[in-house]
Amino acid sequence: MTSLTVRGLTKSYGSTAVLHGIDLTVPNGSLTAVLGASGCGKTTLLRLIAGFADPDSGTIAFGDTVVFGPGHHVPPEHRRVGYVPQEGALFPHLTASANITFGLPRARRRVGKRVAELLELVGLDSAVGDRYPHQLSGGQQQRIALARALAPQPALVLLDEPFSSLDAALREGTRRGVAAALRASNATAVLVTHDQDEALSMADQVAVMRAGRLVQSGLPSAVYDHPADAEVAQFLGEAVILAATVVGGRADSVLGYLPLAVPVADGPAQILVRPEQIHFSAEYRDASGGIAAEVLEVHYYGHDAAIRARITPSGPIISSRTLGAVRPEPGAIVGVSVQGAATVLPSVTQG
Repeated sequence: MTSLTVRGLTKSYGSTAVLHGIDLTVPNGSLTAVLGASGCGKTTLLRLIAGFADPDSGTIAFGDTVVFGPGHHVPPEHRRVGYVPQEGALFPHLTASANITFGLPRARRRVGKRVAELLELVGLDSAVGDRYPHQLSGGQQQRIALARALAPQPALVLLDEPFSSLDAALREGTRRGVAAALRASNATAVLVTHDQDEALSMADQVAVMRAGRLVQSGLPSAVYDHPADAEVAQFLGEAVILAATVVGGRADSVLGYLPLAVPVADGPAQILVRPEQIHFSAEYRDASGGIAAEVLEVHYYGHDAAIRARITPSGPIISSRTLGAVRPEPGAIVGVSVQGAATVLPSVTQG
């Protein structure tokens, strides 16, 4: 396996610019999730890396080898890229084993040991190898597609929203299996997805794209806790974004005085608090002088509940996540507290 380096990548189709100067580094043996909404250019980026289309400008390098750039153009069949498409794209007339070995030289296709190793690697029983795609579940098909991509020991594995067609029950288990297989094989991989949970839970690095630009990349926890702007914050999950005034290292807002994750200069600010930081207490009393909210909506998910409430009497609406067993009822007046620090969003200049 090898590292991937993309520098200054641009691509247009006619007069429509799709990618604007993309810079991305994927370290050797790591998994990077390129996260973005539909139409942001993430699948185009994947196709350029694979060699299915050519950039207008920029460079793509696998380790020290430039596969696209001034004076360099390595065709896709020589890039040693494993590609896993959305639907798996297995050959319906071939068994799982034959699908796995399809891209190997004829001499290697007859070696059953490699198939057994790959089936074990992707968490499937050896008996699955004799089945045809229509005899496999969606999750099994995607694992076979991954095994096929890994079979020739590629320099890089590219996954184009491979779990989007799976139902919720299959998706989580298949994600875990695929992530485990990629790490066990020490694969360098790029996963394209629009699913925030998928990106945050699977990847070593998350790269957020918007309108053809890479707006932020880093560790999943860093991107989630310290988003580049309000739009990234909201795309990565529910976000409570409030106006505040920074005074002496704390943010004064409708949620009270909150400590800051990173100190900034005093002045007006826009702060981010995640719903899991907000807690409601049924013991609130008007005389306590605390912050009160009226519960507007409760969405119960079993293990937890999502709550929307309005700061009384006519303040902003805030969101909270709480254990399903301790959820308040709509219409209840509750006390509000915040655990942890608020993040000042850099889109607002401090004064």
